[in-house]
Amino acid sequence: MKTVIRFKVWIEKDSKPLIGRGGYMILKAINQYGSISKASEVLGMSYKFIWSYIKRLEENLGESVVETRRGGRGKGGTRLTPAGRDLLETYEMVESVVKEALLEIGDPIIVSNEPAVKVNEVVKSLLVGCI
Repeated sequence: MKTVIRFKVWIEKDSKPLIGRGGYMILKAINQYGSISKASEVLGMSYKFIWSYIKRLEENLGESVVETRRGGRGKGGTRLTPAGRDLLETYEMVESVVKEALLEIGDPIIVSNEPAVKVNEVVKSLLVGCI
C-alpha cells in the first residue's frame, strides 16, 4: 500500500470560508479572461453558479472581489478588484508553500491529476506517531 499525503488549502475570515481550490480557479479564470461568461464556459460551471459564488464570497469578505463594466462591442467585462487579486495571490502562495514543504519530505507523485506526495518509510513512521 502506498502512503500518500494530499492537502486542501482554503482561506477563511472570521470562521467563514472565502476560497478553496474551486474559488481559486474561478477567480483565476475571471482574471485571465476578463469575463464571468468566459470563465463559466472554460470551467464548465454555470454563469449563475459563479455569480452566486462571487456574491457569497463578497458577503463573507465584506468587500467586492470583482468589478463589472457594462457595454457592448467588447467594452464590457469583469476584472478583479485589489481584494480579489490579493485573495488569488494569497491562495497561490499558501498552496505553493505547503506543496514545497511536502516535497521536502517525500517523493512527488500525481494522483487523479492532483499533486500528492508519496511518503518514504521514515516519514511514515513519524506521521503514524502524530496521528
